Amino acid sequence: MLPRMGYMYGIYNSPEEREALFEKNERGEIVRRSNLFPKDRRIDSLEWNVIVNYYLENAPDSLSLPSKKLISKNLKQFRRLIPSQKMQIPSTTMAHFSHIGLTPLKRALYTLKIPETMILIYKPFLR
Repeated sequence: MLPRMGYMYGIYNSPEEREALFEKNERGEIVRRSNLFPKDRRIDSLEWNVIVNYYLENAPDSLSLPSKKLISKNLKQFRRLIPSQKMQIPSTTMAHFSHIGLTPLKRALYTLKIPETMILIYKPFLR
């Protein structure tokens, strides 16, 4: 958190560190023009160190996890489908739902299976 906050005050370890914050496209130029990450420092070292020390001294050593919420298994908007193909668990590292025709099969589920590096396509099943 502190490094990101520092970027917004123009505090970087090197010019390359600042450049890495910008995407290499039009969106990166929009962020650059917004001056969200200014080229020059906006705060002196003494003030910055006061902020850093405040956070380091007052931040908790750890955060407790929120209690788990129970999720209903009977959600009406979903339908359980068990594929005929069985996969080793864990094996799926990517899933993509196609629904607007950007991929060869409209309304299909693509999964990537590792270590075989195999793409499985579950043909149209979304309704």
